[in-house]
Amino acid sequence: LPPLAAIITSMELEYRDMAVADLTQLCEIDRSEHITTSYATAEGELVPRAVDGHHPGWHEGTGGLSFDHQIEFCRGHMEMGARALGCFTADGRLVGFGLMTPDVEPGVAQLAFLQVSRGFRRAGIGAELLDRLTHWVLELGATEMYVSAAPAAPAVSFYRRAGFSPTDRPIAHLVALEPEDIQMRRPLQRPPGRVEGAPAKRTAI
Repeated sequence: LPPLAAIITSMELEYRDMAVADLTQLCEIDRSEHITTSYATAEGELVPRAVDGHHPGWHEGTGGLSFDHQIEFCRGHMEMGARALGCFTADGRLVGFGLMTPDVEPGVAQLAFLQVSRGFRRAGIGAELLDRLTHWVLELGATEMYVSAAPAAPAVSFYRRAGFSPTDRPIAHLVALEPEDIQMRRPLQRPPGRVEGAPAKRTAI
């Protein structure tokens, strides 16, 4: 059988903008994951530690992992001008979602949300979402991107491959929201001749 990434790559996937009314489809994403390595920062350096944990999926009800909480979080960013971008299968199922908020600081865009459903990871979907959102904020004049990354190794490794580094200039209110997250920044520079949706080098997620 071909590798999973090859199967997903051959699928008919559609990337399109999402409105606030579409956010209910976030319940279609399975964000669960088994984690064996997590990171912290010490004096600006990433320090790994072995863990054996399961990140559960979102659920009905209340709390930080509820669907309602994710929807309200994204709604708040979209009311501040964020762009929401989804990746959909041919039957309309949401399997990837990214949210980019411009000007959280002058010239700085925040990647506020990036999630790919379990079973669709490591096939370039997250990288494609990031690439399209990056192109958008470059058009708006952004010179830097910020992410408060979950400390799990898959997330941190993805962002490092995408050009992010731990920052010594954290945004205080984002640290307060997720104190265990890895605060990272990435300088932005528009590549010559880049057109949104055109092929680009991909980092699988």
